[in-house]
Amino acid sequence: MNKVALVIPVYNRPEYVKQCFESLTALTVKPDMVVIVDDGSTEIMPEHPWRSLVKEQGYIWRMLGTNHGVKHALMIGIEDAITAGADLIITLDSDTLVKPDFIERLVRLHDRQKMIVSGFNNPKEKIIKLLDSCAVKAHANGINMCFNREQYEKHIKPALQAKSGNWDYMASESAGSVAITIPSCVQHIGLKSSMGHIGADVAHDFKRLSLPNVTLFGIDGHDVAGINRAAEISQRDIQFGAVNIITKDLFRKGTNEQRREDYSRFMLKELYKHFSTSHVLTIHADGYVLNCEAWNPEWLQYDYIGATWWYKDGRNVGNGGFSLRSKKLCDLLAEHHLDYLHPEDYHICRTYRPALEQLGIKFAPAEVADRFSIEAYGVPSPDNRYSGSFGFHGPHVDMSMLPKDLQYRKK
Repeated sequence: MNKVALVIPVYNRPEYVKQCFESLTALTVKPDMVVIVDDGSTEIMPEHPWRSLVKEQGYIWRMLGTNHGVKHALMIGIEDAITAGADLIITLDSDTLVKPDFIERLVRLHDRQKMIVSGFNNPKEKIIKLLDSCAVKAHANGINMCFNREQYEKHIKPALQAKSGNWDYMASESAGSVAITIPSCVQHIGLKSSMGHIGADVAHDFKRLSLPNVTLFGIDGHDVAGINRAAEISQRDIQFGAVNIITKDLFRKGTNEQRREDYSRFMLKELYKHFSTSHVLTIHADGYVLNCEAWNPEWLQYDYIGATWWYKDGRNVGNGGFSLRSKKLCDLLAEHHLDYLHPEDYHICRTYRPALEQLGIKFAPAEVADRFSIEAYGVPSPDNRYSGSFGFHGPHVDMSMLPKDLQYRKK
């Protein structure tokens, strides 16, 4: 049985290091040893909260007095691991996140392919050929590599000892090709590099959050580009159980108000047909996921969550444009006769709420809805500013603090 070592070079950027080590605490298979080499950091202080994670997990800590560069730190860590008896070494940059099955997938792929392997699928590197659950490429990023002692001596060590050049490129060239997990089990989060430049490669097939019980749903035959963009943004960090985006125009060619009425009827009487998971997350061109880290699995105990309104009578949850609804709720709405259909979210959450609650439907409390989404209709600045909720809905939300690619684009 191979003895597996995880080697992590660290240099400053404590905000990334903390996220990296927190993701490591969820590993389903632990490495036999973890070697952390602090390459003379000046920003990470001993009292920083993530230090406790190192002690709890029993990591090996190596502190270097001055900064010598990542290649030197990697060599120190790898040599320490080999001296301690490691047969298989996995390197990992400290500005990454890993999936819980990160170790087992890399070990399994290395055992099967007998090649240098990586869990980071850089879309910039072309695929030479596809194999079972992996891609063979000419190069792997130094963000993450997995290799045995022989591969280290033959390919990795000479590249790390080179006085110039990218060690990961040279090691890959020496090996001839590398195997990459599909999908990625490593994600690069360090937009600010340890050398100061901005911008980083990211794995497009790495999903931070898995929601197998939630279907992502949208319907818009009018603004097709907008709803598709909303769906793409919502899926950047989330693997949904299913995705159903309808761009066929199913509503009347009448006035905007008539089309909105048709939409309301669809959401009340037809939505249940379009998903089979326990919940559905409805999105619009102007309402979608912005922060996957805000998700709380306890939200699945509720049958309806939407951004709060201004009402003060206990029925202020909430907006349906970006909302989480249960199959139970959608089935009940379709089954029962409803005198009022439009606006659909108003009648679900205000007109019919008492009757629905008697049937066992649970509406999220306002404090949960506020963490879920923001609508901000009629809300003055600065209270209309987006502040980290799971998503948003509507053009009234101040999104100026967000990256431009996430901001709502008005037609």
